[in-house]
Amino acid sequence: MTTPFASTPGLLSGRCVSEGDFTYLSVDVNADPADPRVDDITGDILIMGRPLKDWGLHLIDVNLAMGDLVALAGEQSKAYAARP
Repeated sequence: MTTPFASTPGLLSGRCVSEGDFTYLSVDVNADPADPRVDDITGDILIMGRPLKDWGLHLIDVNLAMGDLVALAGEQSKAYAARP
């Protein structure tokens, strides 16, 4: 069975950032005008045409990491099952 998910290898980079009282996932788009893929990822919540900066990409954040999270869960379950 195939999945309806798309893969965009190398399009995004992420890193955990701690600034003051906040810790968050910082996501960068590796834009390349020669690449046919998008050069910007939208996901902002807009009020009267202005983004709510404290929301960031919350509308799509789970989807950004889904492939890595599924792979991690698979590896963890294999390690758990292999325990003596």
